[in-house]
Amino acid sequence: MSRPAVKDLMTWVKLCVANYPDVAITDMKTSWQNGLGFAALVHYYEPSALDYCSLSPNTPEQTILVVVKAFQKLNIKALIDSPDKLANATLSLVTDQLVELYLAFSKRERTVSSPLQRRMSVTSSSAVKPIYASGGTAGTAGATKPAVLGTARTRAGTLIGDVSPMTAKRGAYATRIPERAHMEQEELSALKTMTSDRRLVWVSDVDEAWVQCAVLGTEPNKDLWCKSLDSGQEYLASETQVVPLTPTSSLMVNDMVSLPELNEALILNLLKTRYLEDSIYTYIGPMVISVNPFKRIPIYSDELVKQYRLCDDISSIPPHLYSIPKRALEHLRRTGESQSIVISGESGAGKTEAAKVMLKYISKGTGGEKEQRMAEALLETNPILESFGNAKTVRNHNSSRFGKFMKIIVDPSGRYLGSKIDNYLLEKTRVVFQAPNERNYHSFYQLLMGADESERIRFKLLDPADYAYLSNGYITAAGTDDKADFLEVKKSFTNLGIGYEEQAQYFSLLSGILLLGNIQFEGEEKTSISDTSGLLENVAELLGLEVDKLREVLTTRTIVDRGNKDSMMSIPLTLDSAKENRDALAKALYTKMFDHLISTLNKCIHTETDSDLFVGLLDIYGFENFTQNSTEQFCINYANEKLHNQFNRHLFRQEQQEYEQEGVPWTNIHYTDNSITIDLMEKASVGLLDMMDEETRMPATSDESLARKLMTQHRNHAKFGTDPKRPLSFIVKHYAEDVEYGLQGWMQKNRDTLNEDVSKLIQNSKNSFVSGLFSALTESVASPTPTRGLGPRKGGASNKTTVCKRFQYNLIELVSTLDKSNRHYVRCIKPNSSNESHNWMALKVLSQL
Repeated sequence: MSRPAVKDLMTWVKLCVANYPDVAITDMKTSWQNGLGFAALVHYYEPSALDYCSLSPNTPEQTILVVVKAFQKLNIKALIDSPDKLANATLSLVTDQLVELYLAFSKRERTVSSPLQRRMSVTSSSAVKPIYASGGTAGTAGATKPAVLGTARTRAGTLIGDVSPMTAKRGAYATRIPERAHMEQEELSALKTMTSDRRLVWVSDVDEAWVQCAVLGTEPNKDLWCKSLDSGQEYLASETQVVPLTPTSSLMVNDMVSLPELNEALILNLLKTRYLEDSIYTYIGPMVISVNPFKRIPIYSDELVKQYRLCDDISSIPPHLYSIPKRALEHLRRTGESQSIVISGESGAGKTEAAKVMLKYISKGTGGEKEQRMAEALLETNPILESFGNAKTVRNHNSSRFGKFMKIIVDPSGRYLGSKIDNYLLEKTRVVFQAPNERNYHSFYQLLMGADESERIRFKLLDPADYAYLSNGYITAAGTDDKADFLEVKKSFTNLGIGYEEQAQYFSLLSGILLLGNIQFEGEEKTSISDTSGLLENVAELLGLEVDKLREVLTTRTIVDRGNKDSMMSIPLTLDSAKENRDALAKALYTKMFDHLISTLNKCIHTETDSDLFVGLLDIYGFENFTQNSTEQFCINYANEKLHNQFNRHLFRQEQQEYEQEGVPWTNIHYTDNSITIDLMEKASVGLLDMMDEETRMPATSDESLARKLMTQHRNHAKFGTDPKRPLSFIVKHYAEDVEYGLQGWMQKNRDTLNEDVSKLIQNSKNSFVSGLFSALTESVASPTPTRGLGPRKGGASNKTTVCKRFQYNLIELVSTLDKSNRHYVRCIKPNSSNESHNWMALKVLSQL
């Protein structure tokens, strides 16, 4: 009988032990002889075959220990006698036993196959054939035998390749050899101590991204056989799936730039090590990477602020967010140039908290006592903004549902003069509906849980479970106390000089909005309000309206009589139209209240000054991709595309300019340019934004007509796609990932129109606060002249600015402001999806880097 080569035989035994222990236990009848014989077999053929052993033994005795450990994993009696028993084993007998086992197992493998194996037999062009000791190819005895080793490896590779879309897209993970039972601690220790003379590498892994491994050997196809130093998991990896693991991998540095080398594995390992030690801030050149610890860490004292302010060399003290505003103020004093701090990261990464930390630094020591009080007033706006603009989502318990750019106005010396808050795209849909396990805006729950008895009577409050607009009833948000937070909001209002009666106007309107959602309608084609509990009267009272007129505008609308253009007629609303009309009013009330709140806060923190110098903090929503994406996600992701493009241009261009100025030799950096995606979205006339704007303005158009036009115009665009199964959707291939946007209801959301009858009624409210919100018929946000012209409007098109187009104007203005200032960057990282401390999900972190 021809004998298989040692390499194939040994690797087969390892796979047998790992995958089929029951077969191995049944067929290995003389276990101790096989163990000894296997050890002898290794040395008999060639010492180089030891590269395939787990612990790289250098002596026969060590080899025996390796085999003993392997058989112990099978619960077979261990060899505990002295190594001299090796002489009692008949080498040829043991070898023949192993060969018989090899061939017997081959027959089993041929007759027992899984659906996955059958699929592989079709897709795989050829199997890896065993090589025999004679040096030739498979002879007669083995010619018909299936390649067990090749099949097992192919199967493992397929499993890894099918793990997830992210895996398939990345396409760089090493293949896991089917894993036997986890190694015992003493084995792992032995492996680590005995690999000093071995090559160490980082191996790409489907779960951990990168794993520290020792290279045990090289396959005929040049793949590396590696073993994890932590878990004992074994891999087959190509050279492109490994990164050298050098002594620098264990260096704990404050700034990654100080490392002699940089790669993905090294960055992840450094961030993980620092994060687990509560060192959540790390420099990478002028940037700060901030990892959300999901717990309180005592590193924000006034003493530490003073330490950073007085320190001449911040590299001598631990990294901190304080370094960013410190550098910004120093640069402003030195150059007379305005500064902007851009905070980026996905929802739950800690952007809002990072902004508050840096605001605290700026507010301390920015002038005399007067300036100090003014700066501290800016901090008082935080509880109010979070109350009315933040909500619990499935990703974040305190998610900002709007973007904000806070300008801290200073003089050339950095002395604080005042502040101004600009807000962008509040998520209005949340007012009337929340996904499962999410909350409406914090303000509603704080009012309901924190109001005293007199306030509950005054504002006509119910229990949280009684409101239709609180879709999930009363659910708590971790780390929040709605009752205490309500008192904090009232305190902040008072500290800003906003009296209780003015506060009560906001609280009363919050209650009115909630009660509005409880109004129900009857009838299909001609609706009426079903109300026997005085609900409509309570809503009317809170909004300062007459009951009958409110009933009328909620169930009918006025149109021009076609036969007489000077005559108006009233027609009833259908059931669906009545619900949409009610919800549109609720969203309009909350949005306009929020804009009014921002204006009120700005009056409290802003002072007239001739200085145009500022330090700005941009805290804007991160990239979003949900099960259902609509206009809000489209605008949010468009903003992220623009800011990502600006970051790349700024970072690479600035670095290369410094190289040129210093005469440092360098090679031009070709970075990924997302300009083609931005062009798809905003190109004049044919870009997505202009086409949506045009279609929304025109009469007799629909979501279906918009879908057809987008498909016709962009079907061949590299960054545009569609799904034939979902005709009312389109796909944009963003820099982060592909996102599918649903067009159902898109036109209505983009139009964002309120029934004119409703609008006029609210403008005539007896409540001056409510009527003031709707007093201006013009756009609430002035639209600057766009850099790319819209072109003439077609006949019949509305002149009202649509939601997406208005957001584009605001974004263009924001990017222009950032371009005119010197920029600093903070990248916030969310280490896990469960918002837990000391929980590191490597692939999640990697996707954010």
